[in-house]
Amino acid sequence: MATAELRLLLPLDQARDAVGSALAEQGFAVQPTAGGSLDVSRGSLGTTIVAGAFAGQDMHVRFDVHFTPDAEGTLAAFEHSAVGGFFKGGAIGAAKAGDVVREAAHLAGVRLAQQGVLV
Repeated sequence: MATAELRLLLPLDQARDAVGSALAEQGFAVQPTAGGSLDVSRGSLGTTIVAGAFAGQDMHVRFDVHFTPDAEGTLAAFEHSAVGGFFKGGAIGAAKAGDVVREAAHLAGVRLAQQGVLV
């Protein structure tokens, strides 16, 4: 289930590039996958394993952005696995990771709206 969605007035490849750039501006590492989605991460896995949800800004967060063409352009769905956050930091870690994904989607949406490419 998607944590957040953005609709872009761009064809699929351009939408993927625009979302990737907006996330990279926020300090995320962004890697395209063979399936056409983006694998997005930030933080230290080692610190998160040791400190769990108390890793603060250094907490490791990973999520995917999946793209689907639609009538208006492209839908970008930010998908986060609560299970991954839970194993790294318990219930608090899962909630914090979900918050990071929602904030990343929001900030990407603001940036893309400034560029005039968001529905």
